[in-house]
Parts: sequence; structure tokens; C-alpha cells
Amino acid sequence: MTLYSELYKRMTLYTEPYKRMSLYTELYKRLNLYTELYKRMTLYTELYKRMILYSELYKRMTLSTELYMYKRMTLYTELYMYKRMTLYTELYMYKRMTLYTELY
Repeated sequence: MTLYSELYKRMTLYTEPYKRMSLYTELYKRLNLYTELYKRMTLYTELYKRMILYSELYKRMTLSTELYMYKRMTLYTELYMYKRMTLYTELYMYKRMTLYTELY
């Protein structure tokens, strides 16, 4: 029985490093998995930051475009109305002066 007992001790002695190696392998796999997850989270965080930045840029561009178009349209409207009023005034004065001249 001592022979079997000795064999059993040796078997456990030989299998113990194998168990440890499998444990370390499992730990290594988990570490790799967590590292990969961390990389993905970092990537998604970076993408989210970029999306926020692009959203802010889009808002600014929209605002700038709206302000630019508003100023431009206001300027065009003012110029158009000024020209029109000037033209009407000149025509009215011309007709009036012509009428007065003819009557006089």
C-alpha cells in the first residue's frame, strides 16, 4: 500500500504544476479579454468625443450660415428697397416737375 501511496503523492506532485499552468493560462486569457475590452471602450470613448465635437461644429456652422444668410438677405432687401424708393421718388419728382412745368 505504501507503493500506491507513494505513486499517488508523485502523481499529485506532477499534476500540481499542470493545474497551476492551466490556472495561469486561464488568467492570461482573461487578462487578454479585459485588455481587448479596455481598448474597445477607449475607442468608443474617442468616437463619442469626436461625435460631440462634430455635433458642436455642425451647430456652429449652422448658426454661422444662418447669420450670414440673414445679414445677406437683410442687406439685399435694404439695397433693393433703397433703389426702389429712389427710383419711385425720382419718377414721382420728374412727373411732378414736368407737370408743373407744363402747367406753368
